[in-house]
Amino acid sequence: MNRYIRVLYKCLQLSWMKVMEYRVNFITWTIVDIGWILMDFVFISALISNIKMIGNWNQAQVIIGLGTFRLLVFPVWGWMFQSFNYLPKSISEGKLDMYLTKPLDAQFLVSFREFSFSIFPSIVGGLGFIVLGISQLEYLPNIIQLIFFVGITIVSIFLIYGIYFSTMTLVLYTDRLNNIANIFTSLYDASRFPKEIYGIFLQRIFTSIIPIALIVVIPAEALFLKPNWLIWVWMLMLAITFNLVGRYLWTEGLKRYSSASS
Repeated sequence: MNRYIRVLYKCLQLSWMKVMEYRVNFITWTIVDIGWILMDFVFISALISNIKMIGNWNQAQVIIGLGTFRLLVFPVWGWMFQSFNYLPKSISEGKLDMYLTKPLDAQFLVSFREFSFSIFPSIVGGLGFIVLGISQLEYLPNIIQLIFFVGITIVSIFLIYGIYFSTMTLVLYTDRLNNIANIFTSLYDASRFPKEIYGIFLQRIFTSIIPIALIVVIPAEALFLKPNWLIWVWMLMLAITFNLVGRYLWTEGLKRYSSASS
């Protein structure tokens, strides 16, 4: 375990060194992230100024949901996308060997290869949206709701990783899928609003087959609804299931991998 922690720390260090080497790129992407936050604020302001409810959510709750969405942007874009984006090229060029020959689990090395620090504004923006939404509620969340929010958010990140990694393992079964890292990020954008905004068919898909609609909605609801521990257990089961599926697809897919020396 200590080896994995040290390697993770080194990956963070190397990512930060890369940021400092290309500072203009870092500043540019930071500005881009701030721009997305402002666009979200403008869009949600225009939306809730014309309607009182989205599904079962009022205006304040929608803002809290958007804040949760922006918080989860950090692990999606700042961690997973940055690391997974290199996987298709590594496989197509036969360079996955550099991970498979290391005395650590290859999935771990692939999953924590690189991080982006230009997404930090999303954390600040997300917390800002949440505080703004809570200030418009008729009551403040109690300590139990706050603890539940933190816990279910961690489970959501675990679930996001399971879905994302399961998607990425498809590159081991095909010749070339260089843009596959963008599939999940596109789906993630659909999670910023309550599921009721979509038709019945898409609701079933986004809650049962690919539970994108749950990863933002459930943590957000923890701040304005009574804690539902059955939901927490259900989310945890989904997260474990998708991670096990991803692990299985990964190990089976590696049997099909043709290395650079093959």
